[in-house]
Amino acid sequence: MKKQILFVILASIVTELLFSQQKIDLAFQYPSGGTFRKYHIYVPTAYNASNPSKLMVGFHAFDKAGWNGKSWRDSLISFAEYKDLLLVCPDGGTDGRIDDQVDYGFTTALIDSMKKWYNIDPLQVFGVGLSVGGKALYEYGLNNYQTFKGFIPMCATITDPSFVDDVLNRAKCKNFYIIHGNQDSPNTRYYPIKEGLLKNKAKVNTILMAGVGSTFDFPNRLSIMIRAFNYIDTAACNYTGIANNEKGHFLVIPNPIESGDNVSVNWAGHMDVTVNIYDISGRIVNTEKHRDHLGDFQLLTRNLNAGTYLIELSDGRNRVREKLIIKP
Repeated sequence: MKKQILFVILASIVTELLFSQQKIDLAFQYPSGGTFRKYHIYVPTAYNASNPSKLMVGFHAFDKAGWNGKSWRDSLISFAEYKDLLLVCPDGGTDGRIDDQVDYGFTTALIDSMKKWYNIDPLQVFGVGLSVGGKALYEYGLNNYQTFKGFIPMCATITDPSFVDDVLNRAKCKNFYIIHGNQDSPNTRYYPIKEGLLKNKAKVNTILMAGVGSTFDFPNRLSIMIRAFNYIDTAACNYTGIANNEKGHFLVIPNPIESGDNVSVNWAGHMDVTVNIYDISGRIVNTEKHRDHLGDFQLLTRNLNAGTYLIELSDGRNRVREKLIIKP
C-alpha cells in the first residue's frame, strides 16, 4: 500500500513539473496508516535537476482562519524565486499548530522525501518560521541541528525563554538571522533567545524593527528576508581560541558586511570588554560595553553608513583593533 501511495505522489509531482506547475499541493499518510497530512512545495523557475539546489523548510503561524502550509508557501514565493530556493511547507495538525512532536515527525519525513524527489544539496537546507512557526523553528531546528545550515525565525511566539535550554548547546556554528518587532514582547521573545544563541557560539544577526508587532506585513519585507538569507547562507564560523587572542587578534564576522547589518565579534579574552568604533577620520561613532558573553557578542553596526571603520576592543589590560568594511 505504501508503495502505491508513493507512486501516486511521485507521478503527481512529475506531471506537475512537466506542465510547468511550480506550486504543488499534495498529502501523504503520517504516521503510516494514519491521517493524510498536507504539504506544499514551490519549485523556482531556475530549478535544474542536474544541479544540487538549496532547500527552505517553512513553518507557518498559528491562525486557523488565515495560516496553513499553503498560505505560508504562497507568502514566501517571491522570496524563494528571488533566491532560487526549493520551498516546502508542511501543514500543521488539526489544531492548526505546527509545533508538536507529530508535526515534527511529519516534517522529518517530508524533508527526507524532498531529498528523494529533488536534487537537494544536503549541506544547504535552511528553515524559516513565523510566530508559532518561529518558535517551532527554534525547537525543531535545534533538535535536528545536523539537518540545517541556517535559520530565519520571524516574530517567534516564545512564552518561556527556557524552552530550548537543553539543546541550545547545539547552536554552535549554526547561522541565525532573527527578525522581530519591538512591539512584540522583545524582553520575552527576542532578547533571551538571542543571548542564549550567542552564549552558545551560534552566528547571529538580527533586526529589531521599530513600531512592529507580531506580523508578517512589516516594511521592506522582501529586502529584509533577502538580507537575512544572504547572512545565514554565507556567515562563516571561525573561532580563534585563547592562544590567538593573546597575540592580539579577534574576529569580526561577517566582514565585510552590507549596510544595515550587525556583526558578531569573537573575543576569546576577558568577559568584560569595551568596544569603540572609529570612522576613517578617527572620530568615535559608537561605544559599547559587553559583559558576560562567554567571549562572543553582537555589535550594533546597522546604523553606520557605508565605509571603512576601526573596531577597538579593550578588556582593561589589552587594547586591540581590527578593520571593518561596510558595503553600500
